[in-house]
Amino acid sequence: MKVLVLASFLPYSITAQCTLTPDTENVVSTQLAGDWTINWDLTNQLMPSYSVWGEITGLTFTNNPGIVDTLPEEDCTWLMDYQLYHSGEMMFTFGNSSEPDPVTYPFVLTNLS
Repeated sequence: MKVLVLASFLPYSITAQCTLTPDTENVVSTQLAGDWTINWDLTNQLMPSYSVWGEITGLTFTNNPGIVDTLPEEDCTWLMDYQLYHSGEMMFTFGNSSEPDPVTYPFVLTNLS
């Protein structure tokens, strides 16, 4: 009888938790970490309008598996359907004087197809 009473106080909802599953065959996840600069020739071919509004001159990706533990539950709920290969922080470097400090955001790498 005590077990039934104790069980009635347990929460009935299941919380989502994101889990990393690294894959050495995923080329992007194995090569992403590091400093990247904008290739203006390629960027102008792929997105000609970028030079009009784009002020990002570089990106830095760091590997931080702990990022998945900080994701909101509502994000993990839909991300659980996909394999998460890599997580970390991405830092945008700006080439203007109006945004002198880099801006950093968390990221996860997955395949949505």
